[in-house]
Amino acid sequence: MTLDDLSGAAFIFINKSRNQVKMLLWEGDGLSF
Repeated sequence: MTLDDLSGAAFIFINKSRNQVKMLLWEGDGLSF
């Protein structure tokens, strides 16, 4: 995957049992988790 993590894209992670979601997002001055 060749995406720039500072491009404004959101990265979404879901666990195997699909009962937890985590999202990583660049907000201009830092990363939000």
